[in-house]
Amino acid sequence: MQDITLDRKEHVAAVFGRAAPTYDQLGQFAFFGRRLVEATHLTPGAQVLDVAAGRGAVLFAAAECVGPEGHVIGIDISESMAEATATEIQRRRLSQAEIRTMDAEKLEFRPASFDAVICSFGAMFFPRLDRALSEFRRVLRPGGVVAISTWSISSSIWDGLRELRRRYGIEEGGLVINRLRQQEDVLSVLNQAGLASVEAWTDEAEFTFASEAEWWDAVWSEGMRAGLESLDPDVQSRFRAEAFQYLRESRQPGGFPDRRRAIFARGLNPRDPQTGPPR
Repeated sequence: MQDITLDRKEHVAAVFGRAAPTYDQLGQFAFFGRRLVEATHLTPGAQVLDVAAGRGAVLFAAAECVGPEGHVIGIDISESMAEATATEIQRRRLSQAEIRTMDAEKLEFRPASFDAVICSFGAMFFPRLDRALSEFRRVLRPGGVVAISTWSISSSIWDGLRELRRRYGIEEGGLVINRLRQQEDVLSVLNQAGLASVEAWTDEAEFTFASEAEWWDAVWSEGMRAGLESLDPDVQSRFRAEAFQYLRESRQPGGFPDRRRAIFARGLNPRDPQTGPPR
């Protein structure tokens, strides 16, 4: 079991490491990341942990909120992703932000170190989500907030290609472990983690690809590339041709619309130190 878990983590780290140079070309992670930070109600001076930080969609928005008197630490299991984001932190000259390579299930921080723990589109990849959430609570001060987001079923192009993906045997390349595509699923895991005042809601936005090639490049810049990497080159070419035909049939003036729906959820770490996760 331990070897399987380690293999999955290494697979996730490798896929996102390869995606790191062009990650989030369309900007959907930055858009929803800022929305998640806004829902966390960070205040100047707050200490924040950004789990599965990627290229900084949450980290940079949170750094603006906490200001120079606060601090945001991002962590990511992909060393390449962390290195790329560290370079951007330096470019922006943000003294209140940093990023480290770290496993979300083994946080290297002291208890009650943070006012908020935020995880944007990362929870679905954790092999032991219960352990990760337990770690979130451990490093969170009493009364602090946990805020997460995950993708819901939407009218995105990738979801629209579900039947085509099924025929080609493409899912998410073994990346997604926790199916958190309904509000009830997300509420359940946060409640089971022992968080209080848990709530969940959805948000959505439309993004547009100017061409089929732009969409294809964007797919390769995200975790969805894992499914494509599993195909032989000839099979991958056939999938690409059929996917492009699907796009052409749905073309709108200005390009190809891609509507993404996200589930947001948050909960509080109980102030009573005797309160712990259910056994």
